[in-house]
Amino acid sequence: MYSQEKKSSMSKITCLTLLSMMACLLSTGNSQAAKIRLQLQTVVITETGISLSADTTVFTVCSEMPKYPGGETKLLSYLTENIKYPVKSIEKKEQGRVIVDFIVEKDGSLSNIHVLKSITPRLDAEAIRVVKSMPKWIPGKQRGKSVRVKYTCPIIFKMK
Repeated sequence: MYSQEKKSSMSKITCLTLLSMMACLLSTGNSQAAKIRLQLQTVVITETGISLSADTTVFTVCSEMPKYPGGETKLLSYLTENIKYPVKSIEKKEQGRVIVDFIVEKDGSLSNIHVLKSITPRLDAEAIRVVKSMPKWIPGKQRGKSVRVKYTCPIIFKMK
């Protein structure tokens, strides 16, 4: 029972110490940096102690946004060359804009690919397929470090 009480009081002390450390950081002159630092790390309190988890923050805006290798014109060329208009969609004269979002990871790979604005399941599937097959991007950077960035890309399906 004594060890149970000791663990409980140690948890409380750990939490109080952590909270006071956060308060000190926020009360310093550089509170913006402290807030950013606290947002980038998740504090995990376990029976064995405190640990900081890996940085999983996803930015929507950063100092250097991610880029497709070669820039916007190469991205448009890639989409034009690689989109395969589904035959059934051509027959049914389906066209429009599918809006896809994804995360450009720290290594430039793409993950979490989702359709934000749908036209039809066939065109949505083709938009996802072509995004999944893209080469690695140049990752976004914040303060000189590669970061995860959410990116939105409209893909237009238009019959000629």
